[in-house]
Amino acid sequence: MVPLTMVTGALGVGKTSALLELATHRPAQERWVVLVNELGEVGIDGALLRDAAGLGVAELPGGCLCCATRGPLLKQVASVVARLRPDRLLVEPSGVADPGRVLDDLGGLSEIVRLQAIITLVDPRAVLDPTRRRGAWQVQVDAADVLVANKIDRVDGSAMRAFLEWGSARYPAPSVVATTVGGELDPAWLDLPAHWNPGTGHRHVHGAGARLEPRWQDTTGMLPPELADGLFRRAWSGPHQETCGWRFAPGLRLARAPLDRWFRQLAGRACPWLRGGALRLKGVLHTEQGWYAVQADLDGVRWRPSAWRTDSRVEIIGPAHPDNNWVRVDACLVQCLIE
Repeated sequence: MVPLTMVTGALGVGKTSALLELATHRPAQERWVVLVNELGEVGIDGALLRDAAGLGVAELPGGCLCCATRGPLLKQVASVVARLRPDRLLVEPSGVADPGRVLDDLGGLSEIVRLQAIITLVDPRAVLDPTRRRGAWQVQVDAADVLVANKIDRVDGSAMRAFLEWGSARYPAPSVVATTVGGELDPAWLDLPAHWNPGTGHRHVHGAGARLEPRWQDTTGMLPPELADGLFRRAWSGPHQETCGWRFAPGLRLARAPLDRWFRQLAGRACPWLRGGALRLKGVLHTEQGWYAVQADLDGVRWRPSAWRTDSRVEIIGPAHPDNNWVRVDACLVQCLIE
């Protein structure tokens, strides 16, 4: 059986960075495959993960893994095992997914995969700040065999002590309670056993309405799927989140300085276009300075060079709210294009 590890956590907590870091520990003779699930359609995480040498990537976009894509998940896992014959399978659910429900489903594949410890990443500030506990945060924590506080460089000593005391006092106790920076995980955790008990009454936070469907009622004409040659967008809405993604042909370039300002505005709590700011914002972009991967959140904007060359991609996940102004978000991005 193929060992399967789920790396879960809230939007923006650093799951993709953790998987990229884990990939650096892959033994040269082993084949590792990541199955990545995203709410949106443009596949940002898949593009970012393809930067990792020797890491296979299979994508399952277009809905939450524990709701809209439950059937496709099992088919995709079975297909990946049959076609790619991996030595290890890693699963990155959407940041709004209930990992317990996914694990219940994966139990039906017990003849081909062996469930390993669930690794849950959390922002340690969420222990003291309820505003950082969004969506499926609680069920993700409840499912953790390995509970890891990422971004500890962003917190002070009191927040760190609060996390360690809270994590160590949980029942049932995680096998590991740890801290890290930049998503660095101990590869030995991949071989720890899972303690998930199916059917234990975990809470599911979405419901049947979580299948994402188009909901745009735009009379301005500014949000058609096709903008122009080499550029299109997909916008979706669910009961709790809205997402919009863009793809640009690889020959189109965007100006990095206005892009950086746009990302910073979207990631701030005072964002003028999305109520409370974006929950997650990522991109792989062809700029006048070269190709870059970018991620933004309340802690700022982070750029790094990227080997991706297929196309430029941007995706934003925001809270569902009638005051969201996606038309303005779109117009600001298009203004970053270089003539």
